[in-house]
Amino acid sequence: MAHNIFFIKTAKCATETIKSYLHEYAKNNKLKVNGGMYHSFLNNSNFNINVNHINYTEENLNHFYNSIDKNLPTIKISSVRNPLERLYSHYCFGHPYFNKGMDFNEWYIKTMKGEIKDRWPAAHWGDKTNNYMSDYMGIESLDKIIEQYDFIFIKEDFENSLLKLESILEYKFQKKNKKINKNPKSKKDYKFDSETIDLFNENNQKDIELYNYVLKNY
Repeated sequence: MAHNIFFIKTAKCATETIKSYLHEYAKNNKLKVNGGMYHSFLNNSNFNINVNHINYTEENLNHFYNSIDKNLPTIKISSVRNPLERLYSHYCFGHPYFNKGMDFNEWYIKTMKGEIKDRWPAAHWGDKTNNYMSDYMGIESLDKIIEQYDFIFIKEDFENSLLKLESILEYKFQKKNKKINKNPKSKKDYKFDSETIDLFNENNQKDIELYNYVLKNY
């Protein structure tokens, strides 16, 4: 069954892979996709599925609702990941300090202690270091998350999440086990220092609570 889909593409949460499945779904259901970079989202006013890099704001949500086919059902989806592992992957994907050879533990500890300034590219998306997922997904209260999102992927349980989305959409994806945008620079066995973990837990309560909530409820 064809749906409109509002997709908030949280970085380093398997969202490029999800995007590829949504393109397949759109093609097979003859739906229009609003793709490209963040700045092109508001310039497109006739589509069914969003796969742009946009954060959850009232402006973006209203533009989506004004652009879709209102005769079709609509769902809002996103994706989460273990918050510390997500930040590590994001850092290794192209942070300026990573490109200069600085270890993640050193970077995070020095940043949190104010010894160096954070220098993420694309600063208009807000803080990528602490509580990124909650802020990007527009989560103000866990009590309202069900109103904001019909479904949220769990990166670590991707295959089961994909099966759940198939059930919601009443659609069987044709190409399985395709990982897009895998980060070759991050290490699966990377060891986080105890100080890094303590500082991260202290400064990322919103993301930790969000992640645990999604694990229990989605």
